[in-house]
Amino acid sequence: MQPFQGFPASASNQAPDSQSSTLNASNHVHRDSSSADNRVVRSIPPWVQTEDDSDDESVDHQTQRLLPLANTVPASHHYLPAPPTQHKAPGRKWDHIRSAEPPLLDQPIDTNQQRWLPYMMSGPQPRGVPGARLVSDAWMDENMPHLTTTWTAAEPEKASEKTKGLWLFTPERRSKTFATIKRIILKNPFVPLVFRLLVLTFTVAALGLGARVFHEANAVYRQGNGPCTKRASTYMAIILDSIAVPYIGYITWDEYLSKPLGLRSATAKVSLLLVDLLFIVFYSSNLSLALDALDDPRWACFDHNESQLSNCPASPRICRSQQGLSGVLVVALMAWLFTFIISVLRVVERLR
Repeated sequence: MQPFQGFPASASNQAPDSQSSTLNASNHVHRDSSSADNRVVRSIPPWVQTEDDSDDESVDHQTQRLLPLANTVPASHHYLPAPPTQHKAPGRKWDHIRSAEPPLLDQPIDTNQQRWLPYMMSGPQPRGVPGARLVSDAWMDENMPHLTTTWTAAEPEKASEKTKGLWLFTPERRSKTFATIKRIILKNPFVPLVFRLLVLTFTVAALGLGARVFHEANAVYRQGNGPCTKRASTYMAIILDSIAVPYIGYITWDEYLSKPLGLRSATAKVSLLLVDLLFIVFYSSNLSLALDALDDPRWACFDHNESQLSNCPASPRICRSQQGLSGVLVVALMAWLFTFIISVLRVVERLR
């Protein structure tokens, strides 16, 4: 028997490796246990289906995993709503349960009420008011007779109670009359049209008379009776009225066919109405010039001596045209004033 010499080379070489692997395994187990201790326990969300949720023992768990979930609902967020389940046009979602019959009563009202009365009584009924009591029909007729009075029977009494007398000397009738006039001016849609047509009529008349005075002054000069100068009222009537006629047509169109105040700027509407004020100013100047021409002793409305300085010989035709122009300008100026006042009041009423 040979004496023991030691471990073989292979065994001696493998011993450190086995020892190191044992240490690594122990360190790995130690790290896994420490990391397991540091992990936070989290609950399973309700939409996650696990193997424990399957109550049907007849279905295999592997097969159950392959089947689609029956109660899945797509997520819906406040910034991304869920997509619609059915692609239908608006108002066509419930067409499959609608019928072609119109929703009309096929029975008399009394019969229909009797049919729904049991359903109404089966629900909760309103409770009585504390302290209230039921009274008989005789008590109602005695204490509230007006409830049984028809409208036709009460009309003669109302007619007999009307106040008699002239409206100008009766405060009640006068106040009612003024209220009616105010309502018509501010609410009736034809009031601005009537005043605009009135202004248009006298504006065209003033334009025609101004052109007539201009033509007659030229006729006097062509006849050789001497030079006849045109007055400023003649030129102003022609120029001003030529601008006023298309403006009246435009402002009338704007009153009825343009956007209302709710859809347009109030400043634009008021600015357009202020043009009426400019025409009123110019018409006042034109009227003063026309009246001055009637009183001018050097013009056609007076007889002239040979020694006096004359701008136009006496002409009854020119004088009559100038008088007509002055009268038309007075009426046109009043029509412009009333039109401007009514337009401003109606705009203020709408803005208020």
